[in-house]
Amino acid sequence: MKKITKLFIVTILIVSTNFLNAQCYTPLYPKGNLCPDPEMTDLALWNGWGAKREVVQSSGAYCGDKFMKLVSNGNAAGCAWPGTNGEDSALDINLTWEKNAKYRLHVWVKTVGGSIGFLAKGTNPDVSSSYDTSGNWQLIDLEMVTGAAAVAGFISFNTCDGGATATEINLDNYELYRIDNLGLNNVSSVISTNINAVGSKIFITNVDSPTEISVYSMTGALVESFKTDTDTDFNFKSGLWIVKIKTTDGEKSVKIVIN
Repeated sequence: MKKITKLFIVTILIVSTNFLNAQCYTPLYPKGNLCPDPEMTDLALWNGWGAKREVVQSSGAYCGDKFMKLVSNGNAAGCAWPGTNGEDSALDINLTWEKNAKYRLHVWVKTVGGSIGFLAKGTNPDVSSSYDTSGNWQLIDLEMVTGAAAVAGFISFNTCDGGATATEINLDNYELYRIDNLGLNNVSSVISTNINAVGSKIFITNVDSPTEISVYSMTGALVESFKTDTDTDFNFKSGLWIVKIKTTDGEKSVKIVIN
């Protein structure tokens, strides 16, 4: 009898985790994501280099319970490719950039101790930059174009390019699309309604159509649900929550902290 009870409990936990991920992550477009692992659950699906790369399971993820973590010595000037000094790393997507195309990158990033390096190799021109999010999750959303010929290249977040200085880099909800074909340019990719938390209140703003609001716990349990057709705010108890809104344009989920 004890064995049956334990099996039942484990099954419930697995269902709750899958439910949470489904509520939290909503793709920008219905098809075409070139990222092999959008929710950052399996390092084996990625290209790149360096020993200090890992999937972390934690409530500290932007969405769901897992994210990708890169660690560095924070010294881009002494960066050793491909991670031969054991202190540097990169998370890459290798691909062939199609000719005369437009791509969109949409990924959540959190850096600790400085900036993350970014390089898109094979676009026209190549894109090299760095981002410092000061320990907060920040959305990187950018478009890139290609030239007159198809080119083998890659996209890389790493601890070297752009003078990167971060000692820790976290990545979650990774999406990459070619957006000039398959009618994706005409898809409404971002719901205009916003979700924010200030103090003990949750604010739903820029509501322009009937909207269903649902609040879930980190175990995936529905805590509260209601509908509105105007901007609204409401008090909520302290903790970490997933707020999901559903409109005629689609769905959006955001993880918030109530103090």
